[in-house]
Amino acid sequence: MKALCILIGLMLIAGLSFSCREIQKTAGLQRMVHDIPCQDLKTQIIDQLRARKIPAEFRDEKKDLIEAGPFFDQPFPPDTYQKVEEKYQLEVTCLDELSSRITLKSRIRAQGEGNQWFEMTDPRKKELYEKRFLERLMIK
Repeated sequence: MKALCILIGLMLIAGLSFSCREIQKTAGLQRMVHDIPCQDLKTQIIDQLRARKIPAEFRDEKKDLIEAGPFFDQPFPPDTYQKVEEKYQLEVTCLDELSSRITLKSRIRAQGEGNQWFEMTDPRKKELYEKRFLERLMIK
């Protein structure tokens, strides 16, 4: 299990920060988030995605599932894809009032030569795109 300390850029209030860490991947990339009310985190994720013009909506009544995408992005070098289509499902689990777990599931497709689309299945490549997606929600 590798730990990663990051600040998430979901805050609308300057100066407020919280920490999270990456935990072992069993059902997708997961991040722990602390020091922000869980319900606020869910709303801020939706707001942050929409501000970046990424389609996003709650998929259940409890607002635990967030669907993001599909959206197109540039491939990582040295990949020779023409473009990449990304779609994500984020499950936000409230562990207590100020601690949450975000589990990310992805569907990533790439457009190769001849305009052929294929599902990206290489776990290392998928993880690069998943981390880039989560970085869009982070402050460096």
